[in-house]
Amino acid sequence: MAGCKELVSYSLDATLEADRTDDNCFIIDVGCDKDGDCVSSPVHIAEMVDSFRSNVNDFSSTITKLYVIGEWNPVLCKGKGRATKEKDENKNSNYARLEKEHHEAGVVIAKLVEQMPALKELT
Repeated sequence: MAGCKELVSYSLDATLEADRTDDNCFIIDVGCDKDGDCVSSPVHIAEMVDSFRSNVNDFSSTITKLYVIGEWNPVLCKGKGRATKEKDENKNSNYARLEKEHHEAGVVIAKLVEQMPALKELT
């Protein structure tokens, strides 16, 4: 057991930066695409998981770390999955819609995890 002097605070930023170049690490940024553009999170997650699953034979058995990071952008977009701001006066319908989006994204990510037999860490 580690003594108190050996314990250090966990830093997601530092850990993610160290793992980013690791071939055994898969990162899903739910709010941004590879170019850093803001995207609708549910659409982006589905696209990333579909892309991974189409290449599952290439590297799924080597993935040991999965990060799901970023700011959630709800589906309020017009066009190709790009997120935009939109007013909705009915807050209850907003919460119900967001809850549904979060649940559906969780189901998609769970299917992704099933394709990663060597997975040891999910952050």
